[in-house]
Amino acid sequence: MLASYNPARMKRLPATVGVTSSAPLPVAGWAVIRWPWALLMRVAACLLLAAVVCSGVGGYVAWTLTHPARKPVNILPSTAYQDVTFPSRVDKLQLSGWLLDAGSSKTIIEVHGYRDNRLQTQVPAMDVAEQLVHDGYNFLMFDLRDSGLSQGSQTTIGVFEQRDVAGAVDYVKSLGRAGQHVALLGFSMGAATALIVAGQDPRVEAVIADSPFADLYPYLEDNLPVWSHLPAFPSTPLILGIEPAITGADPHQSDPIRWVPKIRAPILFIHGLADNSIPYNNSQQLRAAAANPADQLWLVPGADHIKSFKTDPRGYWAHVLPFLSAALR
Repeated sequence: MLASYNPARMKRLPATVGVTSSAPLPVAGWAVIRWPWALLMRVAACLLLAAVVCSGVGGYVAWTLTHPARKPVNILPSTAYQDVTFPSRVDKLQLSGWLLDAGSSKTIIEVHGYRDNRLQTQVPAMDVAEQLVHDGYNFLMFDLRDSGLSQGSQTTIGVFEQRDVAGAVDYVKSLGRAGQHVALLGFSMGAATALIVAGQDPRVEAVIADSPFADLYPYLEDNLPVWSHLPAFPSTPLILGIEPAITGADPHQSDPIRWVPKIRAPILFIHGLADNSIPYNNSQQLRAAAANPADQLWLVPGADHIKSFKTDPRGYWAHVLPFLSAALR
């Protein structure tokens, strides 16, 4: 038998239960509170991932820029030469080179550019060397660290390479020849490095600076995409921030503009007006900062980066030979 209906015995339902209630549902209310934080977490994760990827790419590019592949030394001088080795100053890396000996008391030391070696084939340096030997100058061609046949595992774009050039000057002076005169002939990075060393070492009596940069750090800020093939932002600040940690070298220390006013030896600046790698106004800035009234600036129409000799060989010798003759007396 069915129990009889008794309204008094029925439990009263909570007031919150019912389809007519206007209060928000708990689940829907929680979702309204939580969804902005979930979105922010996703955005933060994406930004973190982007930062990690950019830092990784920046680190890789910084590594490749400071660890370029070595070019082979696959051409020999056609004139008499000696294989030589000597230590870099400070860290004593063994540097390899050739001494083309004219039996003279005047020696020109070549300082090659970034990603190259003693041959500096874009010039080409061998042609310059053999002509200078013919004109009575000894010529020292050597590989900077991490280049050619020299020791070293990284390139620092003129920072630690200063030690190599100083070691080359020490080596020439150690030959013990009476009245030994020393000049530096640098190309690109090598020109900038030669200027810095000349500002520190009064034994350098002349500098020929072909296509130097004036100051590495601001140059890289403006031109790093040319070398990295990446957009300026954010890659340039990332690479410049990471590179010192990789190399242990501060790019602010490759700054010939700071040392040129201290050089008492005469300087011949050479720069192509069509230089697409290091604009010719870098040499103009350096010439303006130089202190010796014997300093010269030769701007070469139509010449690209370190192509002045190839573009105008007659003009090259018309400037270089009188300059050396007057400087190395």
